[in-house]
Amino acid sequence: MPLGFRAQQKDLSAGFQLVARALPSRPSVPTLAGILVEAQASGLWLSATDLEVSLRVRVPASDLTPGRLVVPGHQTAELIRFLPEGEVAAEQADNSVLLRYARGQNQITTLDAQQFPAFPEPETGARITLDAQQWQALLKQVVIACGHDDVQPMFNGILWDLGPNRPLNLVATDTHRLAWWRVNCEVTVESEVRAVVPRRTVEIAARLAQGVEEGLSLTVGRQQVSIQGEGFLLLSRVIEGRYPNYEAVIPRELTTTVGVEVSVILEALERAAVLVREEDKTHANIVRLEIGSGVLIVSGRSSIGTLMEPVEARVVGEGGEVFFNVRYLLDGLKALPGSRASLGFNRDFSAAVLRPEGDEGYTYLVLPVIVRTG
Repeated sequence: MPLGFRAQQKDLSAGFQLVARALPSRPSVPTLAGILVEAQASGLWLSATDLEVSLRVRVPASDLTPGRLVVPGHQTAELIRFLPEGEVAAEQADNSVLLRYARGQNQITTLDAQQFPAFPEPETGARITLDAQQWQALLKQVVIACGHDDVQPMFNGILWDLGPNRPLNLVATDTHRLAWWRVNCEVTVESEVRAVVPRRTVEIAARLAQGVEEGLSLTVGRQQVSIQGEGFLLLSRVIEGRYPNYEAVIPRELTTTVGVEVSVILEALERAAVLVREEDKTHANIVRLEIGSGVLIVSGRSSIGTLMEPVEARVVGEGGEVFFNVRYLLDGLKALPGSRASLGFNRDFSAAVLRPEGDEGYTYLVLPVIVRTG
């Protein structure tokens, strides 16, 4: 019997918009560019996959006639987004589906549902539950440091490092900077577990977590993670390989610490960022931080001019100067919780460690830029 259902436009659109995030950017076969629509006794389900990430979402619906079909993914999601509010009725024909709504109807040609991959079965393993705010914090504080490197895919994900009776460690690095967040949350684990979850998977999960009161549970299997909440299931392969020892790159001894108001230094750096935005990529985005007695001086120069701006600071230890990519500094400062930041430096100023002042639960490390003069 052909598939059929009735659903509210806002519910149908929300479901399609969510599941479309799992569509591949370059589908290897035409069917992968589609969204699978299934009417079952358990409800109306939408599914999409790029064979690395698979997402299944339930949509509130009534008058369900069991069946399955595949529609063009992005186009159908956009079409439904622009339908008028109210009820949408769907009815499957031979090679199409008819959508009826208040002021008209659309007929969409379907793809071959037999070619759509079966949805993977979730693996068992260690289980972690993060609430909606923690998923958003993960996006803001850790994902920012992920790489975009096809040569080193390990750095394109987030390390989930957990074990019995210790906090969850979430780590990301692109080799120029590193973000490390220690999270106290609900964890069920019998032994040490380390898994690298692709950045895209975490971004989708953070979007799914919005408006979910009970939070999302992530289960880490041997080759797969599953993220589950009421009405959806997200599955993803983990990135294989050995993640570097992130704790070893954090300087053990900080000989200089600089405490500043986050809002004040952010404003100074934002002004500097405008000035040092150069077409010459070898000199673009470089700012200098000069540490003095009770002051941190932000300066920069480019073909259009110069900037020097003192920021009141609480300085403990030796003074000095160091150069950074201003975008990396801005990302780290914007990620910090709290109103004050602590910038720590080792003796040779070979790294900067940013933390919320008085809180070591979050660490953002950024490497300096080597500037040769003369």
